[in-house]
Amino acid sequence: MSGHQEYKLIQEIILRSVADTWDKAKREWFLAAVYTEKKPKTCLCSHYPINNICVLRNTQNGNEANVGNVCVKKFVGLPS
Repeated sequence: MSGHQEYKLIQEIILRSVADTWDKAKREWFLAAVYTEKKPKTCLCSHYPINNICVLRNTQNGNEANVGNVCVKKFVGLPS
């Protein structure tokens, strides 16, 4: 998966989570919305460009994270 940095995504999600481990932190998140952006954005993993933006919301603290659909499927394990 060229351009997708799994470790960077894990770090960023943990920073926005209550839990301090990946296995626990990823269970705090759900897919709240998906939208298409005309102006390309950068995923939390640092992959650029992404146009299909997946908004993840944390059930424990209400934080949100915007990521690309590849990271949602491959790393977080949520359908997008």
